[in-house]
Amino acid sequence: MWSTSIALAASIITITSAAPLDGQRQPNHLAKRAEPPFKGWDDAPAEERAALQVALQDTYQLASYAQFLWEFYPDILDKYFPPEDLDGVKQVFNNIVPDYLTAATTPGPIIGDFEIVGTDWLAGLGDDDLCARGFEGYARNVEKFSPPTRRWADAHFCPAAFYNYETEIGPAPLLTDLDCSTFDLFGEYRMDRSMESLGSVILHEMMHFNRIGESVFGDNLPEPDNGGAFITDLDRGYGPSNALRIRRDTPDLAKRNADNYNFAALEIYWTGVCEEELKGQNGRFGNPIE
Repeated sequence: MWSTSIALAASIITITSAAPLDGQRQPNHLAKRAEPPFKGWDDAPAEERAALQVALQDTYQLASYAQFLWEFYPDILDKYFPPEDLDGVKQVFNNIVPDYLTAATTPGPIIGDFEIVGTDWLAGLGDDDLCARGFEGYARNVEKFSPPTRRWADAHFCPAAFYNYETEIGPAPLLTDLDCSTFDLFGEYRMDRSMESLGSVILHEMMHFNRIGESVFGDNLPEPDNGGAFITDLDRGYGPSNALRIRRDTPDLAKRNADNYNFAALEIYWTGVCEEELKGQNGRFGNPIE
């Protein structure tokens, strides 16, 4: 996890990163705008913006599938979260796509305050330059206290978030670029980071937006991390193996780790898609290879 806090005038800014490769809505501002605004792209690669715009549909689909198939896969949910947290976890996904039954790729109003920024504002800042360190992205929460008040998040996606066609390294551009055979590892279909796509990287970053994630805590908001995030990247918290370990060893912390949401959604989605392939192993993916 990497995060910091910066005080700027009447705002508080916090930053939380995605993995390196290795409750009330404010009554004003963007209430009618659901899609994430794209800002600061004049000098940023246009192809990256286009890739993100398309991949957002996968983000919404993952959040929708997690809710639609919720009742069918209680055993999968139990791998990532204890039972007492499940209502709040479902609400987190619902904050992204509220009408998952009839509008599965239509984001809710909170998403209109999740801004995707082309400017890498940490570039050149030594150890704080997350993109140079191979991270896929990072997000910052911003709260403006002077009228008109507003709470929003900025997210920047690094080159590592985009598939490199020359080196064949990086998350898949789209879920449809993957198929079930990708997850056949040594003769068994297993959970693996190869399930990730650009859409799931976006989903991970959305978990760091406090207005999406805070509902899981109800009225008992935890002490935020050094950067102010409620759902953060716990120490050794990236990837499916670590998400499962956190649930097993420290279940009370599972709801605080972004990749627990990410891989719960991915496992539910791919279990549904790969139903035929999984028949030979009780309809479920095996655990990731450590």
